[in-house]
Amino acid sequence: MSRRRRRSTTRPRANTGWGVLATLGTLCGALGFASGSASDTPTENQLRAVFVYRFTQMIEWPASALGAPGDPITLCGLGEDPTDGEMEKAVAGQRSHDRALTVRWIDAAAEREACQALYIAGEDTAAIGELLEALADSPVLTIGDAAEFAEQGGMIELRRLERRMQFEINRGAIERAGLGIQTKLLGHAAAVYP
Repeated sequence: MSRRRRRSTTRPRANTGWGVLATLGTLCGALGFASGSASDTPTENQLRAVFVYRFTQMIEWPASALGAPGDPITLCGLGEDPTDGEMEKAVAGQRSHDRALTVRWIDAAAEREACQALYIAGEDTAAIGELLEALADSPVLTIGDAAEFAEQGGMIELRRLERRMQFEINRGAIERAGLGIQTKLLGHAAAVYP
C-alpha cells in the first residue's frame, strides 16, 4: 500500500482543502452562484462540480489526447448524474486550456474513448478498482468520491470532510498516464501519494 504524505495539522484552516473558504466564494461567484444569504450558499453538488471544473484547468494533457485544435475537453461521468445537473451548469460557457468544456454521462467504461476526464461516483470498490486498472495507462483524468479512491489508483479523490471539500492526489497515477499537474494543485491537496 502506498504511503501518504499528510499536510501538517498546524496549517491554517483557511488554506486546507484548496483554500476553500477564500477560493470557492470567488469561484462560485464567477460561475454564477450567488452569495449572501444562507439559501444562496452553494450546495455540495455545486461545490463538487466547481472542483471538477477547476481540476481541468490544472492538469496538462498530451496533445494527442485532446484531438484537433478547437475540439472541446470532454468531462464524462460514469452512470447517472449524481450532481443533479450541476456539472453541466458549472462548465456552461467555461473554457479550459483555450478549449470549450462539455459534459457527457456514459453508461460503460468502454465509452471513455472521447473523455479527457472521467468522474466516477459511488462506493463499489471492486468495480472502481477494475475500472481504474483498465484506465491506468490512458491519458484520462480520473476523479472520484469513493473512500480510498486515490489509494486504489484513481488520480484525484474528492470528498467532504465536516463542512469542507477536500481532495487527495495520486501523483504517480497522473504521471503514469502521461498527464502533467500544476504544482499549485499539489500544494492544496490534503494528501499526495507518490
